[in-house]
Amino acid sequence: MDKDTNKSTYNQLFQAIYNEKFLSNVKESEVDAYAKKLTVVKLIQLVAYAQLEQLEGLRHISNSLNDDNFSAAVGINSISASQLSRKLRD
Repeated sequence: MDKDTNKSTYNQLFQAIYNEKFLSNVKESEVDAYAKKLTVVKLIQLVAYAQLEQLEGLRHISNSLNDDNFSAAVGINSISASQLSRKLRD
């Protein structure tokens, strides 16, 4: 598969989850009010990927973004384990 196919397949997987009602609830709750690159939607994608791949921790999730295809699909070039930890606490 080429990178466009990977990206579109990954986005299609989450299409059913991110409907208008979900996105409006996220917007109304203002959970992403100060988020620059790690939004709730991207966090859900990262956690779902970690679960599917059975990654062991936040550092492994962070390191998974070294894969160019995956980072393009999520829309994040890099994120630290500490940033993931802070977002999960919020």
